[in-house]
Amino acid sequence: MNLDQEVDFNLNTRDKKPKIIYLSYIRLTDRVSRTWFLNDLVSRGFDIEYWDLVRIMRENHREYNEIKPIYLKELNSMTELDEQLKNQVKNVVYVILFPQNNTTLSVYKKLSKLKVKMVYIDWGAMPLYLKRAPISRIKYIFCKVIHIKNLAEVLESKKIHLLQRLNIIKKFDIVFASGNSLQNKPRHANKLVSIPFADYSEYKNVIENSKNKVSGFAVFLDINLPFQSDLSLERMPQIDPIKYYSQLNLFFEKIEKIFNLTVVIAAHPKTELNSSYFFGRIVNRLKTAELVRDAEFVISHQSTSISYAILNYKPIIFFYTDEMKLLYEDSVVSEIKYLANYFDLDALNYESLTKLGVKSLNQVNKKIYDKYIEDFIVSRRSKHLSPSEVFISEVTSLCNKAMV
Repeated sequence: MNLDQEVDFNLNTRDKKPKIIYLSYIRLTDRVSRTWFLNDLVSRGFDIEYWDLVRIMRENHREYNEIKPIYLKELNSMTELDEQLKNQVKNVVYVILFPQNNTTLSVYKKLSKLKVKMVYIDWGAMPLYLKRAPISRIKYIFCKVIHIKNLAEVLESKKIHLLQRLNIIKKFDIVFASGNSLQNKPRHANKLVSIPFADYSEYKNVIENSKNKVSGFAVFLDINLPFQSDLSLERMPQIDPIKYYSQLNLFFEKIEKIFNLTVVIAAHPKTELNSSYFFGRIVNRLKTAELVRDAEFVISHQSTSISYAILNYKPIIFFYTDEMKLLYEDSVVSEIKYLANYFDLDALNYESLTKLGVKSLNQVNKKIYDKYIEDFIVSRRSKHLSPSEVFISEVTSLCNKAMV
């Protein structure tokens, strides 16, 4: 299975357009529609549907900033899913927006039995191992196994792999992958295609449309932690909003005092938060690329949006609150520490912030940033490509070749 080294994606084609159906266990929001190419497909006249399987796969919930286009279908049971699958024509590509695990296994089995065309987009990866304090592979596996949750994950992975080998779960027709780390993974797929991470396209757009000038503020990459619906999916406890925002804003006040600037909030896409949560600070939604471009530095927990900071070579402060440490020592906080360590930094809390100096903040290790870009955002082979053009061209070609 080889990646295409040189690809000419020509969308001015007379090939028959396939019907494209998205299967997802996340609600359809304006951000989802933009990121996963739905807007591009609609504008090009494709017949698309978005099947919302939230009620089938996870605890029912709503998200802020949901949209209700005519192509949205919310399915409530496996019976409804069976009926929808039965009524589809052959020239359909299913874009799967969830991984293969115990929760999603029944859907993958249904699709495999029907031998439908399936594609998967794998992007948004982040470093997993400590950079300066590596552990042996044996010790890593041992640490994973002794933790009950991690043991369950290992067994689940083995089960999925067996079902793949037995072809009970069929191969993806195409897997789109961003960065060397994901492109080098073993794949249960007929074809692997290199594609830039969605953030890379937004970065290029804002860089091309405006000069990179510093505007006297730092930007916080909000992850909507107290109201994050994905916590329940991971069976993690919900943090107290009052305690979280109180500690968060104390941290920001100290940042503003030390560096003589203001902190601006890049709001998480699935949020309705206003400035009152952040003690009157400016809150902007769907403007992360622009905010990071113009900021002096970036403040983050463990958001994939740090890709904007890396692409702009901005300094990053990784931090967590005391309340986060109490609840998420082995999960979110651990991930924050992994990320900080990858960049040769310390993860800070309110108390440790006093140890940070302006001089150390302004030092960006370009070599590490460049490695992160190639490993997790965009590989050299796809830097010149548009994600939507790659996706649309490959999916169209998949169907038309099958019809010949």
